[in-house]
Amino acid sequence: MTKPSLDLRIFQKIRQLDMPEVAYVVVGGGVLVGLGLLPWDEDIDICVSEELFESFRVQDWEEQEWQGKPVLKHDVYDIGIGFGAWSLEDLRADALFIRGIPFMSPAKLLEWKRQMNRPKDLPHIALLEKYLKK
Repeated sequence: MTKPSLDLRIFQKIRQLDMPEVAYVVVGGGVLVGLGLLPWDEDIDICVSEELFESFRVQDWEEQEWQGKPVLKHDVYDIGIGFGAWSLEDLRADALFIRGIPFMSPAKLLEWKRQMNRPKDLPHIALLEKYLKK
C-alpha cells in the first residue's frame, strides 16, 4: 500500500471553524489524515472546550450522543468535550501541531484505538505502530 499524499482540505475545513488554538484538539482518524497516513474521509472529530461546545450548540448543530456523551454534528464535523478518558487539557498537554493545528498525540490515539478494537481500528493500529517506531 502506498502512502497517501497529505490532503490539505482537512486543514482548510478545520480553519473554517475559526476556533482559538487553545480551545480544541483534532482527535480520532483525523490525526492519521493530518500525519499523511490516510486519505481524508470527509469526517473530522474535534475535542473542544465547554465554552466552544456551547457556542456551536446555540448555532443549531445537531446534538447526538456517542458513548454516553453529547456530540454536536454539522457538515463534516463531530465535536465533543472529551475524547475517551481524556479531557481537552489532557489532550493539549502532548498535542502534535501540524500546520499550526493541534492534533491528539499519536501515542494516545494508538491507546484509544487499541481499547476500541473495532474492525475499522485494526488497520489504523498497524499504521500508528509503524509511525511510532520511526
